[in-house]
Amino acid sequence: VVLRSNWNAQQPPIVMIMAYKNEPDSLKRFLERIAEAVNTTKETALRVLIIDFESKVDPATVAAPIPIECRVIQHGSKTFSRAGGLERGVHAVENDNDIIFAVDVDMYLPLDFMKRIRNRVAQGRRVFCPVCQRATWEKIQQGKVSDSWFPAGLGMFGAFKSDFVQVGSYDPKEFTHWGGEDVDLAKKFFFHHFMIVRTKEPDYYHVDHCARGRDGWGGHGLDCQDPILFSCIICR
Repeated sequence: VVLRSNWNAQQPPIVMIMAYKNEPDSLKRFLERIAEAVNTTKETALRVLIIDFESKVDPATVAAPIPIECRVIQHGSKTFSRAGGLERGVHAVENDNDIIFAVDVDMYLPLDFMKRIRNRVAQGRRVFCPVCQRATWEKIQQGKVSDSWFPAGLGMFGAFKSDFVQVGSYDPKEFTHWGGEDVDLAKKFFFHHFMIVRTKEPDYYHVDHCARGRDGWGGHGLDCQDPILFSCIICR
């Protein structure tokens, strides 16, 4: 599967890529929120690409009734690998001038998030690694989320396709399951002299959950507070 797009310098297309396995309820919630954002903002240049690791429920079935452009690629492995899935997603986007935003199924995004992504990235110069808050789904629904910013997480990452390719993208050989691939990617951008924009984004949440359904789950053990890495990141 190759995703093609018509590039517009004023509003480059955004492709959200996701490595996924066995979380249909979370996927439905994520896609419904994206559909709400598209409807509210009249967004016309957003696609979702899911790289699936042999889920019991086909994510295409979950996505089918939701009015957004969503495609599914089967990775071919049963063992979940975030780096492997996201790397496959990066290479499935054909246009170097598309913005890729790597995201997880348990994220809840603000309705104007696509505008924020476009404002934060600059091709060849600047990438976006937003800071989220952590909260339960119940608290998000009730609007009772207190300040609970999670600056250690680097997993959600936006950059132009050409910039992902330039730095070497994700490394599925080194990071075979989950954890560490995000820090490794941020370091690559750092050593290629990119500015990493690290802003606290209102109404941007990681929905707390247990790590169910993904075999091979577990961190790589890298320190995401590495002082060399964080010396390059703008926090405000």
